[in-house]
Amino acid sequence: MYKENTGVSNVEFHILKIEKAIGPDRQISKTDYDWILDRELINNFEESMTYATNPKIKLIDNRFLIFSRSDYQFALYDLKLNKDILNIRDPWSEWASKNIWAENGTDYKTDIKDERTDYGLWIKKNLDDKIVEYLKTNR
Repeated sequence: MYKENTGVSNVEFHILKIEKAIGPDRQISKTDYDWILDRELINNFEESMTYATNPKIKLIDNRFLIFSRSDYQFALYDLKLNKDILNIRDPWSEWASKNIWAENGTDYKTDIKDERTDYGLWIKKNLDDKIVEYLKTNR
């Protein structure tokens, strides 16, 4: 897993499948972009930095790769199928584009907002819970 700070409050995570001979401390520069793309399994971006702490990857049953951060599961990759099962590259933008506030049942036009909580509820419902359900069904 590589973490890239892309702005004042933005971070991007790259989960790569790399050869055993390559050490985890390899420094990657912008000129290595093609090298990254050839090995990238999951790309995940956090625009707001709201849920960007404690990033982790976990391997389940030697098949499922889960990327989590801030105690939520954000992405699922199936190594057997060699396929990204669930990964919204920029979840904050996806949530914001829906123009809804799940917690309060209102829209952006109201004054009743709690962005952090609402975004967290959206992540739980649309990413974390779906990953849990997929694993229950496909293990």
